[in-house]
Amino acid sequence: MAARHPRLIDQPARGRLLRARAGPDEGKRDRKVAVSGGTYHVLPATLETTQWGWLDPAEPPKLVVNSGDTVAVETMMHAHNKIQPGTTMDEIVALRKANPGGGPHSITGPIYVNGAEPGDVMEIRILKIVPKDFGQDFNLPGSKFPTGLLPSEFPEGFA
Repeated sequence: MAARHPRLIDQPARGRLLRARAGPDEGKRDRKVAVSGGTYHVLPATLETTQWGWLDPAEPPKLVVNSGDTVAVETMMHAHNKIQPGTTMDEIVALRKANPGGGPHSITGPIYVNGAEPGDVMEIRILKIVPKDFGQDFNLPGSKFPTGLLPSEFPEGFA
């Protein structure tokens, strides 16, 4: 395993502010524009910018920002967007078997904050959340650890 990068976003930044704010360029990909107090970044959710099922601290940063910058982070649905309306339980089970040891979540990042050091405190303000057109939850039968919503109510699984 590679050495842990000392300045990833999971290492808080002492006395600095990283703001998450929607701005006039929200929704435009790969854009950096100056905003009051910093630069506005968009981190799109792609197969290259997301991790499926875990957050590896050795993963190289997908975005580098400065304290005070504003970041719009896009997200995927479960399993790198492979779970969509109409996905069957058999398809979900196959996806879980294809990703052993990992969870269903797709996580965008990591983000590197210039100047952040281990032991620093980071403040992140979420200024806007835009929900997707649908939501999804599921549980998987026979799991060693119950997964998803109401596994005891749906022992055969349900999507």
